[in-house]
Formats: sequence, C-alpha cells, structure tokens
Amino acid sequence: DKSLEGVFVDPEVDAAIDSIFAYEDRQCRAPATSSTTSSTTTTSTTPAPTALFACSNRLARGVLQQVKMRQLRMPEDLALFVFDEIEYYAWFTPSISSVEVSGAALGQCAVELLIERLSGAYTGAPRVARIPYTLHLRESSEGRTTGIS
Repeated sequence: DKSLEGVFVDPEVDAAIDSIFAYEDRQCRAPATSSTTSSTTTTSTTPAPTALFACSNRLARGVLQQVKMRQLRMPEDLALFVFDEIEYYAWFTPSISSVEVSGAALGQCAVELLIERLSGAYTGAPRVARIPYTLHLRESSEGRTTGIS
C-alpha cells in the first residue's frame, strides 16, 4: 500500500501501527508525503488498545509518533512497553518502560544452538532458550504492571 509509504518507517510498520490505532470514535490521518497528496483515513469498530508491547525500537518510534499525533496520555490512555532498552528511554516524558536483553548473550546462545544442530550433537525437537533480561519499569506503564517481574 503506497498511501502509507514514508509516514513513519516503512509501509509494513505503518500498516501495523495504523491497524493498532484504528479507533471507533477517532480517525487516523497520516500526513501527506511525496507519494500521496491526500491524507489516509482509517476507521474501525475495534476498541482502542489500553496497552502496547512494541517488539522493536522501529515499531516503538511509530507508536510514539501516533501517541503524540493523537494527543494520548501515557499511561492513562495507553501504557507502553518496548522490547529493547535504549538509554534515552529514561529521559522521555513520560519515561518509557522496556525489556533489556544482552545482544551478546542472545547471539552467543543462538550460535551455540546452531553449532549443536549443524554438528549433529543435537537432533531433537526445537528447544526454548531463556536469556537473562532486565525490566525497566518506568512511567509509560505506571499502574499497569501488576504481576510483572
């Protein structure tokens, strides 16, 4: 869909964010870009989300732009958690809650599992690997983190 191209990051991310923020009582108007001369309007009967978990910083960027564009309040209107810690998330207002995972630990685990599989040392069913993580509970999820540890 070229109508969303360049609005946030790329058309796939735009489409995902647009579908998340399709409100019954609000219209989403994407700003005009070089690829479109008119705004894109999306409406839906889906109730507004109360919390989002962005699985990447790229997706979080689009969510944050939508939050600002729609004048939503975090966490009152929408709680936000991001998978990937960036130091400046603590400096946002409100500060952004995140999950921090060591890229080195993740890579090391992935390589070890791959070597075991390729060498024939492990031929069983797929396995689940648990990587240590740190939760950074901040203002964007304040009051919405019951049971998270």
